[in-house]
Amino acid sequence: GYDSANNNGALFFLPVEKVRRAEWSASGRYKKMLLSGAKGLSDIATYDVDNNGTVDLIYAGDLLGNLWKFDVSASNPAAWTSTKMFTAVGSDGKIQPITFAPVISPNPLISDKASTVAKPNILVSVLGAKFVEMCDMNNPINCTGESTKRSVYSLWDVGVRICGRQDLAQHRVIDFKTERRSTFRYASLNYPDKSVVDAACPSSGTRTLTNAAGTQSYSLISHKLGFYADF
Repeated sequence: GYDSANNNGALFFLPVEKVRRAEWSASGRYKKMLLSGAKGLSDIATYDVDNNGTVDLIYAGDLLGNLWKFDVSASNPAAWTSTKMFTAVGSDGKIQPITFAPVISPNPLISDKASTVAKPNILVSVLGAKFVEMCDMNNPINCTGESTKRSVYSLWDVGVRICGRQDLAQHRVIDFKTERRSTFRYASLNYPDKSVVDAACPSSGTRTLTNAAGTQSYSLISHKLGFYADF
């Protein structure tokens, strides 16, 4: 939770078929996935990759701006895993907490017929903002260690980590009198091939991904893994 004494996040799985009035205990009655380096998970979003009626992937943010991805596709809960997919950092270089549930949508430009748990080929959209503490109500926002900016991100999950804003294309927020909106024009984005394999985040310079066969490379200067917009 947000007030965790040890600043760790956790996702709990509670069986609904338990005996009435029986306690949920750690001795086999529930599953707890503990996250080191997380602080208070947001609401979650779930995705069924193969449309068989069971959840395969779960996404959630935290107060440190991290977007977490849980692979719960295995029949044995002991094989379930979690990875950090992205960290939201504002233009001022400070973290943007993710407290609202992610929104999942298909990639409108790339077919998902061959989607797998490892490469679901979906867009995960999150809001880098929170309204939890008194400091969130100030103008400008002045929560210690947090960005004074708010941003929305639309991230392509194709099985590779997103190192930061440099891997994304920027969109501006359009102000129409009382309505503020940003249109993510996916047709304007040059995606790498969905067979790309992950590569480490460089400390400097350009990050380049290659396809599974190693025959094609994609510079993330000219190719992007999603969008962001500041407001």
